[in-house]
This record gives sequence, structure tokens and C-alpha cells, in this order.
Amino acid sequence: MNNFPRVFTTFLIFASVFLIEAVLISCKSDHKVIVRNNLIPAFISDTIDGSIGLLTFDAVDGDTVPIQIRDSSDAFIYAFLFGENRNTYKILSEVEPFACKPENYLLIFSCFNVDSSKFEIRIGAKNTLKKAYIDKNDTRFKFKTWQEHILTEVPFVGFNPTENPLLDSNNDTAHKISLGVGDDDFIEPVLIQGDWLKVRFRDHGTERFGWVKWKNHNKLIIELFYFA
Repeated sequence: MNNFPRVFTTFLIFASVFLIEAVLISCKSDHKVIVRNNLIPAFISDTIDGSIGLLTFDAVDGDTVPIQIRDSSDAFIYAFLFGENRNTYKILSEVEPFACKPENYLLIFSCFNVDSSKFEIRIGAKNTLKKAYIDKNDTRFKFKTWQEHILTEVPFVGFNPTENPLLDSNNDTAHKISLGVGDDDFIEPVLIQGDWLKVRFRDHGTERFGWVKWKNHNKLIIELFYFA
């Protein structure tokens, strides 16, 4: 009986630790938080217009190896080049990538599925899109979720301050932040939490932070700027 208080105290300590860990796990599951340069890989991207992320072409200057796109029967549909034969990029008008600027070797596709051998993209007109594939053996293509892409591949973002105002916290009722002339030129993505994007900007030379929504009902509502 003399050991009962000690045993009971030990039980309370272990019970408290278990409860705290349970609360932390619950909080982590309710809030998707991704920080620039410190990504949390366990969090999976929400879909944007059905896509699970973006497929970025990572080429070096002068790359002349053809990019090959196949159909569901594994037959070649398109092959095009950058580098010395950049004019062949015009074929991309039929492929409609998410972003393309051949003179800067920028080529990004929306990605709809990934398996052990290929990335699934879409080609054709918007009303007649069909599945197409890029071989995973082409290591110039890098897949990232939407959140990862925005925080690691996109230096600046833009948004409509009337429909999607800059706020001082990630809450619809938060105080609006007014941007001065030129202050919206270089707005950097910093952190993503759910539908909210934390951004960094300069207000008359002073570094400040604010929040905007980056998506709404699985629709992208910010602009992604890849060059200054």
C-alpha cells in the first residue's frame, strides 16, 4: 500500500503524455502546413482542376534531346525540342502545357496521375482533352505537388486584391492590408496552410507578411510568376 501514491503518480504522468501526443496528432491531421524550404512530405497536394500536381521540365541550356509524349497504346504522339531547335515548340499549341516559355526553357504540365513508369498529362482542346504520358525515365521532368511547386519553383505570385484581398491573418474576417504603388511587384510565397498562402512583400522598403487564398474549391486563384 505504501507504493500506491507512487504508482498512481506514474500512471498520471504516462496518461498525460499519451493525451498530449494524441492532441498533437489530431492537430497535425487537421492543418496542412507547408513551409518554404522546409516541406513536410507527409502532406499530399489537393487537386487543382483534377490534377494532383505539376510536372516541370528541368533542362540545361542547349538541351537538344527530344521530349516525347505517348498515348495510352504507348505510341508516340509528339516529340519536340528546345535548345538549337526551339522553333519546334509550336507543336505545344496542341498539347497546351500549364506554362511554357521556350526561350527560358520553361515547360510545365499539369499532372493527373503517377505510376511506376510514367506521368499522366492531358493534351488536346479543353473540351476534348485526352490522356497522354511522359516516361519517368526522362529524368529531366520533376513532379511536385501544387504546394511544393508554389513554394520551391515559383519566386513571385499575383492575386486580385478585390476578389482575393491581402489579409493580416489567415481568416476571412481579418484586417485587409492595402498595398502601395509598386508594392505588389514582388510578392513571394512563404508558407501554405490549407487554402491560405502566406506571402512576403515590401511596404515602402519595410518587409511585411500577409495572407491570401491560393485556391478556392480546387481552383487556382493566384497567378504564378516564374520570372521577375
